[in-house]
Amino acid sequence: MLAVVKQEIEKQLQKFDSQDKGWSLVIPPDSSWGDLSCPCFDPAKIRQVNPVALAKEVADFWQKNIKESWVEKVVAVGPYVNFFLSAPLFSILSTNSLYSST
Repeated sequence: MLAVVKQEIEKQLQKFDSQDKGWSLVIPPDSSWGDLSCPCFDPAKIRQVNPVALAKEVADFWQKNIKESWVEKVVAVGPYVNFFLSAPLFSILSTNSLYSST
């Protein structure tokens, strides 16, 4: 299930810039940072821009252009774009062994 969520977020990130292949998602070490996080180091390197600025640009783009009911909010924190999943989806994922092992 988590793999499907990650794949869908990465697909949506391609709408921001289809040329970037460096998008990846990780589970942040602190849950207050979000349910999934996208480090912007590699995409920023590809684009030759500051990863902090890119994270803000991506978060702003998502908030304005991508409406997914299963994503509650998207925020940029430093060089990371943090995704907070909707409570029902997070509840399903947190009881699924894939979330705890990925």
